[in-house]
Amino acid sequence: MAALNVMRLLVIIQLVIGIAMWMGRWTATIDLHRTLGIVYVFALWLIAALAIAHQHKTGAAGFAIMWGVLIITLGFAQQTILLGEFHWITRAAHLLIGISAIPMAEHLLKGADRSVK
Repeated sequence: MAALNVMRLLVIIQLVIGIAMWMGRWTATIDLHRTLGIVYVFALWLIAALAIAHQHKTGAAGFAIMWGVLIITLGFAQQTILLGEFHWITRAAHLLIGISAIPMAEHLLKGADRSVK
């Protein structure tokens, strides 16, 4: 499905931008990073919505929708969480939570009928 391919491409772009920002570079790309993150989550939500519409793994789809809310919430709030020497924990959590959306999307598509793919 195209939405999954969009997620796969965006996760690579987001990793490059995010790591650069961690290193104190490309700080002007924060808005781009946020915008691409929203598109990433929308792709996850599209996959989840299609799964729900086709009554396929609806519990997992609902969880994926909530996970997307968590990704966006943490992404926008992370500049205010655990500031100082422990801020790396917030960054690492955001990274892991964001990346984990890929296997969720793959799980939702696995075994789905052709109309969902």
